[in-house]
Amino acid sequence: MKTKITLLLIAVTCLTAINIDAQVPNGDFENWTNGNPDSWFSTNIPTVVTNITQATPAYSGSYAVKGEVINYSGSPYSPLLASTDAMANGFAISQSYANFSFYYKMNITGTATFEGSLSFYDAGGNWVASAGGIFTAGTLNSYTLANFPINYGSANPPVECVIIFVIHDTVAPDPPIGNYFIVDGITLTGTVGVEENTESLHAAIYPNPCTDEVSIDISNIETNNAELFIYDLKGDVMKKFSATVDFNWKFSVADLPNGIYAVRVVSDKKQWISRLVKD
Repeated sequence: MKTKITLLLIAVTCLTAINIDAQVPNGDFENWTNGNPDSWFSTNIPTVVTNITQATPAYSGSYAVKGEVINYSGSPYSPLLASTDAMANGFAISQSYANFSFYYKMNITGTATFEGSLSFYDAGGNWVASAGGIFTAGTLNSYTLANFPINYGSANPPVECVIIFVIHDTVAPDPPIGNYFIVDGITLTGTVGVEENTESLHAAIYPNPCTDEVSIDISNIETNNAELFIYDLKGDVMKKFSATVDFNWKFSVADLPNGIYAVRVVSDKKQWISRLVKD
């Protein structure tokens, strides 16, 4: 089941831009069609299995959204909710927002975690910024505000946003049945300035997805120094390397949790942004 969730995460982050301008469509979860929140992709399978449902009371309005780990064919089935359409397109944005926030309740046990994350992409589908948090075991019966600064790793203007809520387990193959999250009132607020756009480096990353080691090769560096950054979905720097001669990096990722990361290489006025999947 963990493999299925990983594939879903990969699918909803391989995106192309769309042209509808909105902030967070149905971010208050008031609108539903056939048991699914409008403007959101979920792990519901019509007439087969449902683990994303309406929740009451809401933080505001009539409904919130609930994602619960349920028993499906004898195995835990984890919920995933993503602000994408059926073709994995995120929603359009027209400015560089500063903060990502939502209200939530949860019941998370053992080594399971609840994760709420945001990613911005430019017109070419390249990662621009991210924000979010990972919530470990605990129970919250009252709505609590989660507010995260959006961390930018690229000067390119963001045009697309993907928000993901998911429950997974950091140790066991699947999280415990009965774990759940409830979310409402998702907002993007404030604006930030970004630097002038930079030229692009030419690079390759392999293997991707990776398990133990990864290589990143830069072909047009044309400088004497460069830095490599690995960011998690919250925008935190997980790894950093500097180089002055050899710009073909090979390093271990065995210590990183499975998931999706942003890779950024910066040199003078050039940079390269990509995604790395640890599986």
